[in-house]
Amino acid sequence: MKIHFLGTCAGTEPMQGRHHSSFIIETNGAFYQFDAGESCAYTAFSTMGLDLLKTKALFISHPHIDHTGGLPHWIFTMTKLCWVRKLQERSFNVSVAVPELRLWECASELGTDMRRSNMAEYIVYDVNEVHDGTVYQDNNIKVEALHNLHMGVPADGIWRSFSYRIFCEGKTIVFSGDIKKLEDIATFLADGCDLFLCETGHNHPASIAEQLKAYPAPGMVGYIHNGRAFLNNYEESKARTQEFLGERFFIAEDAETREF
Repeated sequence: MKIHFLGTCAGTEPMQGRHHSSFIIETNGAFYQFDAGESCAYTAFSTMGLDLLKTKALFISHPHIDHTGGLPHWIFTMTKLCWVRKLQERSFNVSVAVPELRLWECASELGTDMRRSNMAEYIVYDVNEVHDGTVYQDNNIKVEALHNLHMGVPADGIWRSFSYRIFCEGKTIVFSGDIKKLEDIATFLADGCDLFLCETGHNHPASIAEQLKAYPAPGMVGYIHNGRAFLNNYEESKARTQEFLGERFFIAEDAETREF
């Protein structure tokens, strides 16, 4: 299994050398993408040489722009790749899980605008709203969702911010998404995991590392969606985190691939 990090920055402010959050899990030649921060399609295809038409599913954690800003261009890129390769119309399906359908409808309207120029619709997107529990499963991967408090308790009772647990190649990965506190995903962490991909835009990495003592220790912790408090004090933050995790963590970088 490989994880390709397309963007590793939180939405606090533009940061040179980092784009907003997005990563791909690759297994058995198939891609499963989580979030779609700005430039995710460009980074994947043009910078890293990844074939986006291997994508089987896309999962969005919540509708904030630093997690969805690249979605229209991702749809556009998928269509254009089909077109330049002269694939057949409606040649394959991609499953999409979004916290609200309106998000996909708006992004799709922008990303497929070329249909007005008689461009074929090559891909069938199976779009569903995220809910607690299993949201996707195939022969390669199983993905479960758990709502969190990043966007508060919804007045209408419809949760729009989620964390994900991924089962792949006999390993368990927990992806925090954006969370208010670690307790948001206690259910996932209590079962243990081989890799915990955790955001630092709203929680300092050293604080996360200290709180993890209350749960079964993850095999490895990867810090993503990295925020100003962390990146502006990089070496100090790294040293403080090492006090709790030793060498069992890494700080994800844009256009980086890690194998597990």
